[in-house]
Amino acid sequence: MLLEGIKPSSISSRRSNEAHHGAFASHFRFLEAAFDLAVREVLDIRSVGEASASTSHEIRVYDLLLAQAAEEQILQARQHLMVPLELLSRFYPICVNEPSADERRGLPAELQEFYLRFDGRRTLKDLFSADPSLLSKELDLLLQQMHSGNVALLPAPLDELEAEADRRGDSALRRWWRKLFPPPD
Repeated sequence: MLLEGIKPSSISSRRSNEAHHGAFASHFRFLEAAFDLAVREVLDIRSVGEASASTSHEIRVYDLLLAQAAEEQILQARQHLMVPLELLSRFYPICVNEPSADERRGLPAELQEFYLRFDGRRTLKDLFSADPSLLSKELDLLLQQMHSGNVALLPAPLDELEAEADRRGDSALRRWWRKLFPPPD
C-alpha cells in the first residue's frame, strides 16, 4: 500500500500498536519499523492508495471462538431439549427398577422421599416441590432416572389403566405398561 499526502507530523501522534489494534491486524515488525522511520521523518511517504480487496483467508480468533461456542450450544441443546414443566407435570411417574439401598443412601433425604413416591398414582405436579432450588434437583433426578431406564411416565394413574384394561377384558400380557417392568425371577 502506498501512502500519499500524509505528513510525518500528523502521524507522530498515533502509535503503531494502536493502528494495528484498531484494524484487527497482525503485528509485523517490518511495518512497525517503517512506521517509526516515517514518524522520525527518515522515510518519506509519497502516496496512499485505496485498500485492495484482501484475498487472505485469515480469520480473527474472536470469530473462531464465537463459532465454536455456537456449535457447542447447539450440541448441548440436542442433549438437553427443553420440555415445558406444565407438560411433564401431568404424567404419573412409576419406578420400573427399584433403586438399590446404596443408591438410595447416596441421595439427600428430600430426594429419597421424592423418588420413593413414584408409584404411578400421583402426578408429578403433586410430587414436585414448591421450592425452586429443590424443584431443580428433583427434575435432575427424574431425568437421570428416566435416562437410565429406572423410571417411566404413565399417561394416566396406574389404577385407571388397570381398570380400563379390565373393562375391555385385556389379558395381563396385552397391558403395555406391564411390559415396562422386568420379569419376575
